[in-house]
Amino acid sequence: MADNEPETGLGPWTGADLRGTAAQFAGDGADDDIDPIHRFGRNVARLALRRMRQHLGNMRRDAIAVFLFHPSGPPGTETVRQPMLGDGGVEICGKIWFVSMTAQSGRELAPPSEDAGSMFDHVESLGLGGIPAAVFNPTVAIPTVRVYPEGLSAETEFDTVEVADREMTLDDIKRAIDEMHEEHLCTPDAQISGNSMWSDAQKLHANSNAEAIAQTHVKLALSLRLFNCDVRPEQPMKAGRVDLEVVQRLADGATIIPAEIEIKVLRERNRRGKKWSDAFNEKWMRRGVRQAAAYRDVRKAKAGLLCCFDMRDGDRGEVATFSSVKPYADSISVALHRNFLYNDAEAWRQARYGA
Repeated sequence: MADNEPETGLGPWTGADLRGTAAQFAGDGADDDIDPIHRFGRNVARLALRRMRQHLGNMRRDAIAVFLFHPSGPPGTETVRQPMLGDGGVEICGKIWFVSMTAQSGRELAPPSEDAGSMFDHVESLGLGGIPAAVFNPTVAIPTVRVYPEGLSAETEFDTVEVADREMTLDDIKRAIDEMHEEHLCTPDAQISGNSMWSDAQKLHANSNAEAIAQTHVKLALSLRLFNCDVRPEQPMKAGRVDLEVVQRLADGATIIPAEIEIKVLRERNRRGKKWSDAFNEKWMRRGVRQAAAYRDVRKAKAGLLCCFDMRDGDRGEVATFSSVKPYADSISVALHRNFLYNDAEAWRQARYGA
C-alpha cells in the first residue's frame, strides 16, 4: 500500500535468485501477533510435519495424537516429560500431550485406549474438555490437524489444516482467503463488533482502516491454513511496503516466496459518506496491480497477487469487477482475487437462497 509506483518487470524470478532473496527475509517470529490458540494449532501442525519428514516410513499411522494447550498437565496425573518433543524424534501418535503454545516440549500421557472416541472421552474424564486442543490424524490419506479452540467437548467447532509436504500455491492462498471471508467478513454480522470494515453498513460507509482490518484477517487465515509458511505483514523494500509476504521453507532446506499480496478495498462511500466513483476504484485497482508486480519482482517471489474486498452497492461478480484491469494485470503477470461484502445479512440470504 505504498505510494511508490516503480517500473516493473514482466514476471517473477526463479531458481537460486528466488531462494537467496527468500532466505534473506526468513526466520522466527512471524507469528508473534497471532492469538495464542492459533499459534498453538499452527505449531502442532508444524511438529506433525517435522515428524512426517523425518520418520514417515516408520511413524505410526494407526492412531491419532491429542495435544492440549495445558503445559503442566492435570494435577495428580502421572505424565512423562519430553523436553525434545519439538525436534520430531519422539513418537506422538496414540498419546495425549500437554504442551505450551510453541509445542517444543511437553508431557505425554498414555490413554487407556487409543481409539479416537476413547481418547476424547479420557480428556473429558480428566476435566479438560474445555481446554483448547489440536488433534493430529495420520490415519487418512492426507494427514490433518484439527484445532478445537473451545476444547474437545465442543467437538463440532474446529478448524482443519492438511499436513501436506508440498509447495504452497496461489490456489491454496485464494482458498484460505475465501474460507476466511465466508466465516468472518461476508456480512456485518459476521464481523467483530467494534472492529468492522463498515462504519455504517446500511449507508454503505466503509471504515477508513478497512484495508488494515482485512489484512489482519487474511494474515490470520493464511498463518493457520498455510502453517508451514511465515506470513509477514508490512515488509519494507525500495518499491514500497507490501501488505503481506508469504515465505515457505521446503523439506530440502530451500526457502521460497510463494506470493507477495497487495490488499485493496473497493468502496461505495468512505467513512464520511463521500462517494467513490467507478473510475476511482479502477485507478485504485490498477495501482494495486503495479504494487503487486513491483513487490514480486523486488523480492523475487513466485507470484504477485492483488486481493480486493468489494464493499460497493450490488455484487457485480469477479469478471465484471476486473474487466477493465485484467488485461493490464495479465500483461505483467499479476493474479487477481476478489471477495464481495454484503452490507446486511438479508442481502446475503437473498444472494444465497433467492428472493
